[in-house]
Amino acid sequence: MRLFDADAAHEASESVQIFHLDSDRHLLGRSIVAGGDEGAVDLPIRRIIGEALELGSSMLVIAHNHPSGDPAPSRADQLATRKLADIARALDIRLLDHMIVAGDRSYSFAESGLL
Repeated sequence: MRLFDADAAHEASESVQIFHLDSDRHLLGRSIVAGGDEGAVDLPIRRIIGEALELGSSMLVIAHNHPSGDPAPSRADQLATRKLADIARALDIRLLDHMIVAGDRSYSFAESGLL
């Protein structure tokens, strides 16, 4: 994924990058939430939605890394992504994708039909 910080794909702990886009898919802002442990990071839904409202985002893309080297989403990743998509949709914000990167491999919720 081009927007995702390539170094983050190889970090020892998980971090989430949030990309806020306008209706023409121009980048309005980007934030990073670090501090997950080796196996998990909480998806900061309240923070993501708050930033989206502040910036006037129409769309979101989120990405996080899996230090394990396996980009497959965990059950927690799936549940948090669905929750974020539902909350965002209620506020007329579209979650375009949630990407998981692990080394040179990646997983896309959108490409997998989960969004």
